[in-house]
Amino acid sequence: MIEKISWVKNNLEVSFCESCTFSEIKKVNEKVYGDARFDKMEYQIFDFSRVSELLLTPKELKIVGVLDRSASRWNRNVCIALVVTMEYVRNLALEYGKLMEGSNWSVYLFSTYDKAKHFCKNTSGD
Repeated sequence: MIEKISWVKNNLEVSFCESCTFSEIKKVNEKVYGDARFDKMEYQIFDFSRVSELLLTPKELKIVGVLDRSASRWNRNVCIALVVTMEYVRNLALEYGKLMEGSNWSVYLFSTYDKAKHFCKNTSGD
C-alpha cells in the first residue's frame, strides 16, 4: 500500500509498505503526470524497503516502463531512485531499469532511503 506521497519542491518521494500493487504504482504515476510540478521535476524516489510483497506481473511492469518512457519525452531530466531491499523487488527494479534504457531518464537502485536522498540531492539543483 502507499504509505506516503510527498513533494519536496518539484520532486516526488513515495514510500510503500506491506503489499504493493500495480494499481497503486499507476495511481502515483497519474498524480505525478497530472501535476504542474512534473515539468520542473529533477528526481523521484520510490521507497520499496518496507514492502513485504510487490504484486506486479511482467506485463504490468512493462506498462509502467512504457508510461514512464513516454513521460520522459515531456521532462527529459528526471532521475529515478528506487530503494529496494528484497531480492525479488530488486530483480523487478533491475528489469524496470532495462525497460528505461534509451529513455531520457536515469534509474538507480539503493539499499536505503538515506542513500537515495543523498544521491538525488547531490545530483539535482534541490
